[in-house]
This record gives sequence, structure tokens and C-alpha cells, in this order.
Amino acid sequence: MDILGFLIVVSLVFIGLPTAIGWLIYIILKRLNYRKTAKWLVLIYAAFLCIIILETIFNDELFTKGDAKKFAKQLNIELYDNFNLIENQSKWSVGDYYQTFSLRISKSDKERIIQSIKSDTNFIALGKPITNFLYDPNVDKYNGKKVTQNYEVDDAFVRELFIPNGDGYAPTFYKISIYKVGTIVVFEDIDN
Repeated sequence: MDILGFLIVVSLVFIGLPTAIGWLIYIILKRLNYRKTAKWLVLIYAAFLCIIILETIFNDELFTKGDAKKFAKQLNIELYDNFNLIENQSKWSVGDYYQTFSLRISKSDKERIIQSIKSDTNFIALGKPITNFLYDPNVDKYNGKKVTQNYEVDDAFVRELFIPNGDGYAPTFYKISIYKVGTIVVFEDIDN
């Protein structure tokens, strides 16, 4: 398929189909003599589509400190002091989602998080083998159990949370990296 054919198909799916559904709602209700209802339902439908489009386009800009705190809490990490959201990026395609964001945290939060990772019973010291839950063929990605892994690499301390979501659903993988130098923390969410 050439690029023009691809653009035509994409236009039909993302523009033509929603427009056709809106017209269909309007025409059916109008023929049933529900003219006012038809107008209101089409307006509500159009507003719903606009909200979805705007949320998709501005998803990175709408990410807040509150969202960052909720994400950290999923990894059993509390941010007590003030922090700055440095960067947020998300990417998606059919069946895949990837989000990463960086925070500048206080030194006391950094030390507390590192201590939490190092004191965990499943902490893996620098140089020891680490299981890669996303790509290891021995890991049951769909029906296994929820697993947390804490380890140290050359430049950071890392906590990972792997959650299988059942047959046919992508597993959820959260990762936080606390760098040894500076106070930057990077969070990753991979649904793949």
C-alpha cells in the first residue's frame, strides 16, 4: 500500500466513520420526529469526540504532580517533600503504551527511597543477575503473579513492578530508576 492509500484509509477511519455515526444518529432521530433530541444527541456526541481528541493530543501537557504521586504510590514509594516535574512523554500504538516521566526530588526523599529499595528482602546487589520480566521466555506474562524486583545497577537503584493482566491482555510493567548522582528520578510505564 502506498502512502496515499494509507492516508485515505486513516482519514476514513478517524474522520469518516465518526462523521457517519453522527449523521446516522441525526437522520434516524429526525425521521422519527425527534428533531430536538437529534440535535442534542449529535451535539453531545460531537463534544464527546472533541474531549477524546483533545485528551489524546494534550495528554503529556495534562500530566500533573498528583498523577506522578499516584504513579509512585503504585510502586510503594511516597514523595513527602516538594518535587519538580521535569519531563513527561507518552507513546502508544495498537496494543502498546509507553510513558516515561522525570522528577527532581529532594535529597531526603532520594535517600529514603534508596534505603527502601536496599532494605527490601528481594534486593539484588550490583553485579548479580537480574530477571527481565518483559523479555524472559520463562516468565508467564499473562497468568503469573504480581512481582516486585529491587536492584542496583552501575548508575542507579531500580524498583520494578510486573503485573500480568490475564490471557489476551498486555502485562503492566512499572519501573523507577533513582540515579546515584543528582536527584533525578525516572518513572516508566510499559504496557506491551
